[in-house]
Amino acid sequence: MSTRNYARTLFVPALLACTISPVRAQHPRPQVLRGGTVSGNTYCHPSFFNDGGAPDFIDGVVLGGISTANTGFTSDVNGWNDRFFDGLGTVTALQKGGSFVLAITTGTAPNSHYYAWLDLNRDGTFANNELLGHYQGTGSGVQGTISFTVPSSAPTGYTGLRILCTTENLPVPDPCGGYASGEAEDYAVLLAPASPCMPIHTEGTTQGDFISAFAIDGVTDGVVNTAGEFPYKAPELAFHLAPGVHDLSITSGEYATDNYTVWVDWNNDGDWNDGFETVGSFVSTTAFTAQSIQLNVPDTVWGWFTLRVRCADVDPLLPCVEHTWGETRDYMIVVNNPLLPCLTYNYAGNTTGYGIDSLKVNGSAANFFHRPPNHWILGTDPVVHVLPGDTLHVIAFGNSMNATNLVNAYVDLNNDLDFDDPYENGPYVQGTSAYETMAFNVNIRFNTVPGAHWLRIASYGPGFEFVYGCYDPVAGQVVDVLFIVDDPDGPCIPGSVNWTSEGDFIDGVQLGDINNVGSGAPYGPAYTDHTALSADLIVTHVYNMLVTSGAYGSDDYHAWIDYNDDDDFADANEFLGSANSNAAYQNLIIPFTVPVGTTPGNKRMRVRCIWNSGPDPCADGGYGETEDYTVNIDLNTAIAENANANWSAIAGAAGSHIIVTGSAAPCTISLLDATGRLISIRAMSQRMITLPTEDLPNGIYTVERTTDDRREVKRVLIMH
Repeated sequence: MSTRNYARTLFVPALLACTISPVRAQHPRPQVLRGGTVSGNTYCHPSFFNDGGAPDFIDGVVLGGISTANTGFTSDVNGWNDRFFDGLGTVTALQKGGSFVLAITTGTAPNSHYYAWLDLNRDGTFANNELLGHYQGTGSGVQGTISFTVPSSAPTGYTGLRILCTTENLPVPDPCGGYASGEAEDYAVLLAPASPCMPIHTEGTTQGDFISAFAIDGVTDGVVNTAGEFPYKAPELAFHLAPGVHDLSITSGEYATDNYTVWVDWNNDGDWNDGFETVGSFVSTTAFTAQSIQLNVPDTVWGWFTLRVRCADVDPLLPCVEHTWGETRDYMIVVNNPLLPCLTYNYAGNTTGYGIDSLKVNGSAANFFHRPPNHWILGTDPVVHVLPGDTLHVIAFGNSMNATNLVNAYVDLNNDLDFDDPYENGPYVQGTSAYETMAFNVNIRFNTVPGAHWLRIASYGPGFEFVYGCYDPVAGQVVDVLFIVDDPDGPCIPGSVNWTSEGDFIDGVQLGDINNVGSGAPYGPAYTDHTALSADLIVTHVYNMLVTSGAYGSDDYHAWIDYNDDDDFADANEFLGSANSNAAYQNLIIPFTVPVGTTPGNKRMRVRCIWNSGPDPCADGGYGETEDYTVNIDLNTAIAENANANWSAIAGAAGSHIIVTGSAAPCTISLLDATGRLISIRAMSQRMITLPTEDLPNGIYTVERTTDDRREVKRVLIMH
């Protein structure tokens, strides 16, 4: 398969300058903030005999936004210092997958040992494999460094950084042990992806600035917040919403006066700075009071969109800028596509060890990512073809926690885009061991309608109870795979690896009474049987088929008619022609003549959109769509389009009129649209008349010239 010759543009939000919120006189900080449960620090901590004692201490720390210097030796609890959300310079965000340097300034002892841990899996403990490194001082007040990388697989959210100073050189230091002398300091770190932006709150929720409760249409997130909770929550919860207006309810926190704002990233560019993305805001005046905001879901969007709600004591409150007190929460808004099966969402994916690592269907790989939304809609390469009565052989490869993992199959047999009809809930496999290869067969019933169908493979993790196929898993993946059911009694049905997912589709076909305009869309069907739509064609007549291209700017369009009814398009004269688009939604003309000798009756006409490929009515492609129509062939009835006739019909400037010229012999001129409907009729006794068309839609029109003994037609394309 050739590589598509275009690049996607990835929007990377610019780094925003930090804004420091002013200290508010009406909300003074307590005399002692550090070391209490209000900071949110629940890690066990080390102890030091005689409180550590000088000269073994940490005199400064620099890592990203964390910056302390000349702190000397201080002790909150037995040599342990809790600097969680202790203001400017005590909190930082680290990008997952990035490499960093931690700088530590030594105390007055010349050769103390310094160790650092980062709770990378956010489980509330510092494990041996989370030790970032070790540095031994070389003098008093000397800055040493420890380099480390944050794994891309680390879970998003706040976690703890611990730095320990001691006199001991230990191969396996204990972050929570007892030491003769020294000091330990803890800092808060936000592990964040490159996008979307994730602001930090340097003092977080420590003084009651938080979102107490959040709900959409009465459905709550189930979170009951208190002071000291971490000030960022990742989008673990999804709200499934239809286009229209929905009610948001936000309950203020313990501190009475805060600003609250809601945004939705409707264009999925990783920020909420576009003008249409602010949903609403309010200022609270009393603690623990609910207020409402209306959310309008546009009818032009579908997919997964991050909703951000933020609390802070500043105005203006921005979605990505650092603030002092407050909290940020992200949720996922899921909007179904009317052309696709129901969408699901789960945040964990296979980070917990559940889910499936990869998938094969009839030996063809279905490749997907391992990140939210953990629901992927894709084809296989090569395309999978089966006949009614066949089976799909599915192989799912498990992960480390596969022993309690459940994998279930669903198949949309009747193309109604759900999986709740009889026989659509297929077999399942319960995992028994880590990294297990799980195989099962999905039966395709004999009465399945030929064409493209959806197979859903859902990995649900532990404790799943069977429900319908639109259930949101707790962990794992949902993978929708497009496959083709061939017609044993009809022509071939071509498939496409990526079908119309990137805008390669047919948006209109116009020929005679066929006027199927505006019918295409991204993620629309890979194959559509439009044979219920028909047009009458006459042997020997010349026709212009008008094809409207799709959203992708450069595709090839081909057309065939099965003139001899042998269920293929491979015979002489059955290929009508091609046209190539160089812009989105472009009107293209494929001219053709119905050949002499064609037998009357209904014939199948095929139109294909395919990227970077020559005319082939059956071959699978990389991108594109196929549509079939019916044409009714009739014998010549003396109504002819005669290219050599002594008259002409030509479109005028900007498609505003048609100029008809010819002899001065009396005749009648009729104007008809593509469906055969009479638009206007005029007598002609001079050499030229003008037919106005400025109010007519774009398309192909027929000009009919009738004399005493003959009727002749010309076809004219009107484009405004």
